[in-house]
Amino acid sequence: MQPDDDAVEPGVTLGEPTSDAEAATEEQASAEVMALLGSHVPLALLADLVQPEGPASPTILKDEGLPDVPWWE
Repeated sequence: MQPDDDAVEPGVTLGEPTSDAEAATEEQASAEVMALLGSHVPLALLADLVQPEGPASPTILKDEGLPDVPWWE
């Protein structure tokens, strides 16, 4: 399910990949993000890396909380 076009930030496009190479790149990127989340990397950190001007990570981290196992140690 894809979000409505109105819910997407300006400059961000959604849709089907235009080539097999693009589809493979998107699939690899998704797998890498899921692996990071599976390793308990905070979503707030990933959001900051992707869009530094995006939501304030301290606010996200406050809502998310710290992991039981610190992945950074």
